[in-house]
Amino acid sequence: MRTTRVNIQVKVNVALCLIATAVLVQALFGAASKAPPYDPAAVPDATAERQRLLNVCQALTPPPQTVRAAVDCTLKAYRAYAVREKLRNMVWFDEYAKVSQATATDVDAGRLTRQEGQRRITAARLNYESRVDAAYMDFKRQNPPVPKGAAFNPTALQTAVARHDSDINACGPWNDKQAVLARVSCVRAAGDRFTNTIELADKGRYYGYLSVLMADVEDARAGRRAPETLAQRQQVLWADFLGTLR
Repeated sequence: MRTTRVNIQVKVNVALCLIATAVLVQALFGAASKAPPYDPAAVPDATAERQRLLNVCQALTPPPQTVRAAVDCTLKAYRAYAVREKLRNMVWFDEYAKVSQATATDVDAGRLTRQEGQRRITAARLNYESRVDAAYMDFKRQNPPVPKGAAFNPTALQTAVARHDSDINACGPWNDKQAVLARVSCVRAAGDRFTNTIELADKGRYYGYLSVLMADVEDARAGRRAPETLAQRQQVLWADFLGTLR
């Protein structure tokens, strides 16, 4: 059979449709498999590092003599957080840092009041954090943690709670600064066993619980809160976390 222009055009159209379909499928599945903007599992340790460095800034003797020096110290803590959480787009942080440093320089030069400078720096930080949060929420929308089935195994919950409480009691008291790191390591191991036992699909809230606790631990290590208060604090935070499962 002789190939006609019509046949050729039909073949071209079919080929184009196949290519377009392949591109669309790749775009859809590519979007669904896109990596998160940061590593959620790294957030607790990132929070601890940020709080440790912020406490260092507050303990400086003598304190920073310029606004720029104080801002640079704070930015060091927030940069450490971004690096530790494995932020994929560091440009967001760099833009926040640039605005903060420029604003601090203007305050030191008398071009801005301290109040206005603080307002601009706070706004820049909130804008930076909102961009990261928005990117993470977009990732979760495209990659739901529980496409099918339950968020966790409810039949294992009661046993897991009892085991967790027993593990926490075995960790011992938070009676001094030297014991804090060992205690929190034990508490984290107990929490990890709990989430694994109930097969928790989305550990975001668990990492949130750990992040707040880790910040409090760093405050205790810096002498900004009594270590003994961490026992009750952990219980309150854990109860709040459990409340999200019910």
